[in-house]
Amino acid sequence: MSPKGGIKPHKKFSLQANRSEVLFVDYIAEHINPVSGRAGVIVPEGIIFQGATAYKSLRKMLVEKAFLYAVVSLPAGVFNPYSGVKTSILFFDKTLAAKSDKILFVKITDDGFGLGAQRKQLKSSDLPDALNVILDFQKAILGGDTSRFANSELPLQAFAVEKSQIAENGEYNLSASRYKTLHTSAGNRWDLVTLGDICQIERGGSPRPIDDYFTNDSDGINWIKIGDVAENDKYVTSTKQKIKRSGLSKTRVVQDGDFILSNSMSFGRPYIVKITGAIHDGWLLLRIKDSNLVDPNFLYSVLRSDAVVRQYSLLATGGVVNNLNSKLVAGVTIPLPPLSVQKEIVERVEDYQSNIQNYKSWLQN
Repeated sequence: MSPKGGIKPHKKFSLQANRSEVLFVDYIAEHINPVSGRAGVIVPEGIIFQGATAYKSLRKMLVEKAFLYAVVSLPAGVFNPYSGVKTSILFFDKTLAAKSDKILFVKITDDGFGLGAQRKQLKSSDLPDALNVILDFQKAILGGDTSRFANSELPLQAFAVEKSQIAENGEYNLSASRYKTLHTSAGNRWDLVTLGDICQIERGGSPRPIDDYFTNDSDGINWIKIGDVAENDKYVTSTKQKIKRSGLSKTRVVQDGDFILSNSMSFGRPYIVKITGAIHDGWLLLRIKDSNLVDPNFLYSVLRSDAVVRQYSLLATGGVVNNLNSKLVAGVTIPLPPLSVQKEIVERVEDYQSNIQNYKSWLQN
């Protein structure tokens, strides 16, 4: 198997496939000790979820023939600058897998280094918690009781899934998001709140009408316009123009962590501000009142949802161009689960989005 020579599979593989990543994992599985063999294999995300026959056959073999006992998801970028591909680690142990009817799922989002090209070292890391969870699961298997791994109260929201559940539809999908359930009190509904309950909402304004309020000076204020962000951007990180501080009287100053909502062009689209700046009256400012009640990433997902956009359309005023004002947006209702559930929802959304992006990449290739 080589970039120039391509794939030339022979009949000695237990799986007949022409995908190098499938044959690689098959090769590792075939060459560990058949009774007590162990291995840790880093694989591209396609191994985890793709629906082609070869991928499903590989996952079925790993689950049913007692190779796999844990799957650890890594964030995209851990192999930068060489590759930004999303990967996971498959943990094989013939002894443990044979004794367990469950497979452990762990998600690492912070490996102790930044996920950009420079991979700068950080003070935080999920790796110690991940190691402890895996070691605890090993001990639980040997002790014959893995029941406490059936919930999401563990570090890194780790949990274990019955092998029979993984095998149910014949896909043997190894994406944690496929099996994660949200744990809420039976019969309870999440409270509905208005955006005005949880956010301070104000409209931007035009700069003071002075002769020339734009500036190139370093002490100028970032002037945020719709052209400073692309349609699918999440954050506002820079601007093309700055204005003088003397022109701020009728503008709205925004800060890192604020939300801005387009109330005319790009109707209803939210962004999270990562700089200090000022907004004109084409934006609405939404500032979370209590960070202990609202997760910013959860609010971002909700603001982009079809249900909220439909409310914008119903509340919108104006003629040819829809317009939203702060009073109307303050009346938009959203569900507000507990903070821990908000974070779990965000994780599931990110997992689904990652899978969608992986499918798109796979189809393009």
